[in-house]
Amino acid sequence: MELSWWRATIDRSHVTEVDATNSELQTLVEALSLAVERAVLLDDAALVPIAYSPQGAEIDEVRERSILRRGVSRQVRDSLLSQGIAGARGPVRTVAVPELSMSGRLCVPVRAHGVTLGFLWLVDPDDTVGTDDIERVTRAAANAGELLAGRPDVSLTEESRLLAQLGSPVASDRQLAREQAVGGGMIADRPLVAVRVAALAQVVRFGDFARRIVHRVSAGHVLAGRHPGGLVILLDLDEPALSVLKPEDVARWIHGAADRPLAVGQSGVVAGLDFVPDAMRQAEVALSIARQRDEGSEFAAWQSIGVERVVGQLPSSAYLDVPVELRRLIDEEPALAVTLAAYLDAAGDVKRAAAALSLHRSGLYYRLQRIEELTGLDLGEGDDRLLAQLALRLSGQSF
Repeated sequence: MELSWWRATIDRSHVTEVDATNSELQTLVEALSLAVERAVLLDDAALVPIAYSPQGAEIDEVRERSILRRGVSRQVRDSLLSQGIAGARGPVRTVAVPELSMSGRLCVPVRAHGVTLGFLWLVDPDDTVGTDDIERVTRAAANAGELLAGRPDVSLTEESRLLAQLGSPVASDRQLAREQAVGGGMIADRPLVAVRVAALAQVVRFGDFARRIVHRVSAGHVLAGRHPGGLVILLDLDEPALSVLKPEDVARWIHGAADRPLAVGQSGVVAGLDFVPDAMRQAEVALSIARQRDEGSEFAAWQSIGVERVVGQLPSSAYLDVPVELRRLIDEEPALAVTLAAYLDAAGDVKRAAAALSLHRSGLYYRLQRIEELTGLDLGEGDDRLLAQLALRLSGQSF
């Protein structure tokens, strides 16, 4: 059975362009399933199901959980990605992982314009999918790539308006938005966290990403909308999918759902929708900290950032108000800047600082004297030590 008829089956008269694309993808997957006589699943690039055919007895626990939970566990995701599927240009046979209850699979990447947009999957524990069926899946993947590449990003217009009102400094705006959000079943007025998401490099389809997060949690437990530079997401902590997480791990969970480089900042837990402005401010501060973290760990939670809660709210221009001699040392004398940071982190304990630097104490004393000569600081004075600590943090460098 060939797939030439699948496009003609969609009636667009009563659906949006996004819904039409999703309908076409569903029809494509079901037609492919009939053609190859196997259950078929289409994931996006983050391994979240987009469409799937009726599933038969041959599927494994991972497939079943993926559909029921709208995604896979981090262990399954890491296992599949470690087998090279993200960078593959053609079909890949992934191996079984018994400890994860995962059978072997045939994976065909869905690509367009040189970018991996998703994956077509057939569970194939016995390695019995033949050449003809692999060609059918490959052709279907090419068609799916065209559809995904042409699908418009989700607008999130209504959600964005409500979130802007919930974060408004005007009490009447917040009250109206709260009534609309709760009355419309979008989110309950219970303890929640706010999350800010921003792109780091590549173009991100934020509407699609927001929908991906929304689909991972129960209805009425999340509200996601656009915010300058990215997204803001409110999550009701009564959500079962989050019950296995510590409250401060929500940012990590959202970061892990991304298929593009993103920074994620999370607020502390606030009592309800009346406190959304506070939550958004905290999330914004955490986001600024997340942007500075190493690749792959660009997420931060308000509960875990300590003194950065304060330092992170200082404008970047504050570094220009640091005495020029101290800025010059930080920017031009890296060995002395590292020494200063280690000494301050050790609370002025020479023995601990010398050990951290693998330096003899006499060498450390020499460097500290040199730092004082170059900067005019007296490291025995609390105010001077505070100034040095702030300057090191404001510099944006890692010491």
